[in-house]
Amino acid sequence: MEQDRALRMRSNGVEVASHAPATAQARVACPVCGTARMRSLSVRTKTPAFRRCAGCGTGYWTTRWTGEQSLSHYAGYYGRPVQYDPLTERRYEALLARIEQGRSGRRLLDIGCGAGHFLAVAAGRGWQATGLEISSSAREVLERLKQDRGLSFTILEKVLAEAGVPDRSMDLVSLVEVLEHVDEPLALLRDVHRVLDDGGVVYLTTPNADSASHRVLGSRWRVVAEEHRCLWTPRGLRQALLSAGLTPLMVATKNLDLAELADKWRRGGAPEAGRVSPRRQAQVMRHAIERSASLRALKAAANAVLGACALGDTIEAIAVKPAGGRA
Repeated sequence: MEQDRALRMRSNGVEVASHAPATAQARVACPVCGTARMRSLSVRTKTPAFRRCAGCGTGYWTTRWTGEQSLSHYAGYYGRPVQYDPLTERRYEALLARIEQGRSGRRLLDIGCGAGHFLAVAAGRGWQATGLEISSSAREVLERLKQDRGLSFTILEKVLAEAGVPDRSMDLVSLVEVLEHVDEPLALLRDVHRVLDDGGVVYLTTPNADSASHRVLGSRWRVVAEEHRCLWTPRGLRQALLSAGLTPLMVATKNLDLAELADKWRRGGAPEAGRVSPRRQAQVMRHAIERSASLRALKAAANAVLGACALGDTIEAIAVKPAGGRA
């Protein structure tokens, strides 16, 4: 998973409010491919309102949140101190270095920027950075981050459809652990296409409904939660990007939350007072792996296998807006 954001229970589902109806409505078709045939999300899932598309495999709730539900749910997500993981920061540095190669544009829109980790790394590299975040509790965190690091970036407490971002005004749009929180993802991706300049890049991560963790844990997997309005498959995500006019350059899976698997398999998912959370265990494990060359090599080999079998917990995707694409 995206540890810096997922471990803090970061919510990036900012677009729900934009595209949700005024009142809750039952969903009759897949939000990605439009197929009306549904089946159980997995053999272990016991949540009848959370189903899986028989066409593209995307998991989704059969009712949609209202905008009021979304705003209320995400309002207080940043009421506690935020820690910025240096390992995640290095990964973002490497990602941006790759994207910058051969590109002169440095205009970033980080949708669902949360506590601003990706935003801060980009601004520190000279990007003209803008973050969208509807969680009212994030504003103070983001302002403090700007002051502490001496950075300049813009924060808009808006959803993309209401933020007034001009057409073709961005070179990079990031959605890190965002798309699973969105009731109408195609509407969001089409808006992303609109604000990207020709040749602009989309970078996103989202949980994988076909992951090994989901296959083992079913509805006990922490990702199967009401705030996650859609659970994606690599096939469904690729289809959604193409439908939005974006050309996928990479759609791959990676990582496995061994701490959660071990914890819930051992305890059957029952809570235990005073126990270190699997998220904290996973964070400790990440740092231990990075300190050992042999463990890093083992992780790389494991990710190669997970990627080849599409069983990783996280889908990572990079797409581009083709030159001459529609606005």
